Amino acid sequence: MNLKSTLILCIISIVTLGSACNNSQKALYRGDYDKAISQSVKKLRKNKQKDKHIIILEDAYNKANARDLGQIEYLKTEGSPNNWMDIFGLYSTIDARQNLVRPLLPLRMQSPSRKANLPMNNYNEEMVSAKQRAAEFLYANANKALNSKNKEQARAAYEDLKTVKKMFPTFKDVDSKINQARAVGMNNVLVKLKNHTGMPLPPEFEKEIIRLNTSNLNRKWVNYDTNPNSNVAYDYDIIINLQQVEISPESLRERVYNRIRHQKDGWIYSKNDDGSYKVDSEGNKLKVQKVVQLSCEVIEVEQHKVATIGGSVDYFNRNTRQMLGSYPIASDAVFVNHYAVVHGNPDALDTDKKEDKLLISLSHNRPAPFPDDFALMMQASNTLKEAVDDVIRDHKRLVSR
Repeated sequence: MNLKSTLILCIISIVTLGSACNNSQKALYRGDYDKAISQSVKKLRKNKQKDKHIIILEDAYNKANARDLGQIEYLKTEGSPNNWMDIFGLYSTIDARQNLVRPLLPLRMQSPSRKANLPMNNYNEEMVSAKQRAAEFLYANANKALNSKNKEQARAAYEDLKTVKKMFPTFKDVDSKINQARAVGMNNVLVKLKNHTGMPLPPEFEKEIIRLNTSNLNRKWVNYDTNPNSNVAYDYDIIINLQQVEISPESLRERVYNRIRHQKDGWIYSKNDDGSYKVDSEGNKLKVQKVVQLSCEVIEVEQHKVATIGGSVDYFNRNTRQMLGSYPIASDAVFVNHYAVVHGNPDALDTDKKEDKLLISLSHNRPAPFPDDFALMMQASNTLKEAVDDVIRDHKRLVSR
């Protein structure tokens, strides 16, 4: 390596070291002690002989611990029981900070030669005590919220109880309380169908429309049922209100096309009016192009039948007896079959014409049996169910209050 390359590498090393040091120093000056600690530890893991990083680590570590211990003392003096979660959090932070630094110990500075001042204290007893008191407070607070029977408070209690379970998995009857909080905080929605069409509908039809994928609709605090549960107190009703079912008669629509086309078909000898053959100057019979006329009649037939279902999805709050909204839904199931019947010579159809090409294609189709009313209604119910799904997804906020 030449002198120039060596010099460049030295400059890069100095700049990099200076930058790393500056970053941790800036974090220290900003009071972001844990960032300064983290950056210093990262550098010292590679080389424990860097005095600059040891000094920054020492300063940031002791200031961070002093700050947190001071805050703990203040919270204890304040005496509020809801401070214990914060106190436990601060002790946990100090413990994590010590665990981050401990693997580097001992750290010794070169100039002046001394051991780094990075005290390690055992806060296990204080942490356990704070953790226990925090759990007791959260548990008692959750019980108070559950007694109010208020949904929002029950949901907050649920989160507190989940925290208690993380801290102490077998704390008192925490599992039972979590289930209670979930039950109280849940909005229960019953989805049902009402037939206001004035005509009886097959049970299979009604079941198909009400058969929703509730697992995709359910959310943390909203539960949908399509079958009423006597053990559940429902908060909202979503009523699929069918108001119209119409089925058109079976219909055939016909269009008739007549086609005439002239086509060359070999040749014949030309004749005079008296029936004799025409000849040329050498006595040879004269030939002429033979042209034939092709004709056909094409009947295009369209089979058509439609089932139309219409209504609305209506939202009701059971507690206030208010209608929260009404949203229209509709669905059509259309049966259509096209075919064509050719009478005469199909060669009369011109394949170079778009309309004739379509008629030729339709001539390969055959009549189809019309679906019965029930089959068409079931087909319409599938798309109606999708429309109901869309309404429920789009208006989920109505049952989240």
